[in-house]
Amino acid sequence: MSILYQLSIRFYVAGIRLAALWNSKARFWVAGRRNWEQQLKNLVDPSAHYWWFHAASLGEFEQGRPLIEALKQQYPQIKIALTFFSPSGYEVRKNYPLADLVVYLPADTPRNARRFIRILNPRLVIFIKYEFWMNYLRELQRRAIPHFLVSGIFRPNQIFFRWYGTSYLSVLRGFTHFFVQNERSVRLLAENGITQVTQAGDTRFDRVFANAQQHKLVPLAESFGTGRFLIIGGSTWQPEEELLSRFFQEHMSDDWRLMLAPHDISESHLAAIESMFQEPVVRLSTVAEIVPESVRILIVDSIGKLNALYPYGQVAVVGGGFKTGLHNVLEPAACGLPVVFGPRYAKFSEAIDLIRAGGGQSVGNYEEFKEALMEYYRNISHLEAASRKARGMVKNGLGASEKILLFLKDFI
Repeated sequence: MSILYQLSIRFYVAGIRLAALWNSKARFWVAGRRNWEQQLKNLVDPSAHYWWFHAASLGEFEQGRPLIEALKQQYPQIKIALTFFSPSGYEVRKNYPLADLVVYLPADTPRNARRFIRILNPRLVIFIKYEFWMNYLRELQRRAIPHFLVSGIFRPNQIFFRWYGTSYLSVLRGFTHFFVQNERSVRLLAENGITQVTQAGDTRFDRVFANAQQHKLVPLAESFGTGRFLIIGGSTWQPEEELLSRFFQEHMSDDWRLMLAPHDISESHLAAIESMFQEPVVRLSTVAEIVPESVRILIVDSIGKLNALYPYGQVAVVGGGFKTGLHNVLEPAACGLPVVFGPRYAKFSEAIDLIRAGGGQSVGNYEEFKEALMEYYRNISHLEAASRKARGMVKNGLGASEKILLFLKDFI
């Protein structure tokens, strides 16, 4: 194992501990791992044979959730252990009812990996999309515990396929099986000697489609958007928020409404958003039943509500595309919303497919952003066609969870 990798983990942990002095997310990260060994011993049933699912954060959990639910429905006797790396996943889903235990994954040191796996003693392990923690993987391989990657996606510029990444590639070769999203990933892995691969698609399609079919009534959102053109800002960052601020300053018509769910809901960021707009802005947490008629901008200042709000919008603006990590475009698409996002989406096959289908578009500046929104507003047939295409793209991607579970039956 690379000495540099071991050092990088230690420096990362030290950095998180330092950041915890002023950053609430870092404090959760540190506090959640305090005395982890004893906490895990208290939770684990030594006689159980756990299936261990690991998700980096909330998005990856939602990606793996259809598989967990299908597994528990068909095999309720199986015990589920769920781990998270990020507080944004753990804090929201720590009480997930289908998991028999939910904990933070300790930092990836050799000692932690040995002790965690010895205590949990999983029968099978599933990593969702990515999260290649090398010490954990080496320990699983040493103990001959079957481990899988679901909804994986690989690109040539990843460290495994660089000249200096041979030790990382050797760990990949030890996986029991890969379930990947696309043919390009199948080819890339095969070129590097990895053939235990199935192109199963993306389990997120199953999850977001089920959510869209089962959404619950949210009266406040319904009353806020009824009779207006409601834009839903999903997991936005500053670039998208600045575009929306400028747009709403230029378009003061009473027809427009904005429900904005930022990725960062810290007090400082919420205050910064409020200062961007030259009109009243209300936080969802302060609204009892009905948003005042004069308010056009509502900030969703809590996590976990976004997917229930998309059905009430006409268009979604999804964040991350002006940075390096586009957020979930499938949730709004499943609800029939055309999706607008920034130019950095090449790593996200679902965004590429959504553009190809005609259910989404990328914008690189304010003029393109304004034109995209205005075209949906002015041209109802264009909006309706894009809505159908967005929903159709999601429906065409269904079935990954069923394919994976069929394969895993041999391990039950």
